[in-house]
Amino acid sequence: MTDFNDQLTVDADQFTSIAGVSMVYKPAGGGTRSITGIIIYDGTAPLPGFDATTLSFGISVKNDSTHGISSDELSEGGKDKIAIEPRIDLAAMDRPITRIISQDAGMLQLAVR
Repeated sequence: MTDFNDQLTVDADQFTSIAGVSMVYKPAGGGTRSITGIIIYDGTAPLPGFDATTLSFGISVKNDSTHGISSDELSEGGKDKIAIEPRIDLAAMDRPITRIISQDAGMLQLAVR
């Protein structure tokens, strides 16, 4: 029988292949890698004290250091960045990853500013 964490990993592959978009992870320590993740546009809003182009939203990525971002490699607090489209059809921009919202063996949900 398949272990529950193994099934979460399989589900992560399916979710990102169906709804994922290409993005570039930029760890604080240097380097970059292309990954596939899901941008959560629903509920995005300008941050208080910032102009309307400074949005806060979430992304979901595989909890994996090759095809996503591993929870143990992530530097929260805006040190790591992700190049994503802040809105559909806009050019990708570097955005700081501020924190882990939730995680399991398959996926991380991350807050991005």
